[in-house]
Amino acid sequence: MWCSIFRNSLVGPIFSLNGDRFMQLVLNGTVSGLMDELPLAFLSHVWFQLDGAPPHHTSAARRWFNAELPDKWIDLQGPVEFLPKSLDMMALDFSLWGRLRSSVYNTPPVDLADLCRRIQKA
Repeated sequence: MWCSIFRNSLVGPIFSLNGDRFMQLVLNGTVSGLMDELPLAFLSHVWFQLDGAPPHHTSAARRWFNAELPDKWIDLQGPVEFLPKSLDMMALDFSLWGRLRSSVYNTPPVDLADLCRRIQKA
């Protein structure tokens, strides 16, 4: 699953990602669309943080990041190294996922479809 905090909004969630779907739906779809809407002056302040998930490590994804956000992306092997468990870098882990977790897992999900519905609702 992928989602993002962009400006003051939550983008996503997008489910069932592999490397191809990450490129198609997230990078070439959602992220490119959001970046196209930003004023050029604002783009210099955009950073992209990844969490080490396998879909982020395809050669196509790395080429996209290097072309679209040179030196402005954070990953385990990116130009800015991802620091696991850094409180400064983990807004999604400690804010978004923490809130979602308490809502989504209030009772155990019945199946994967139920889990996805709960995440979207939350």
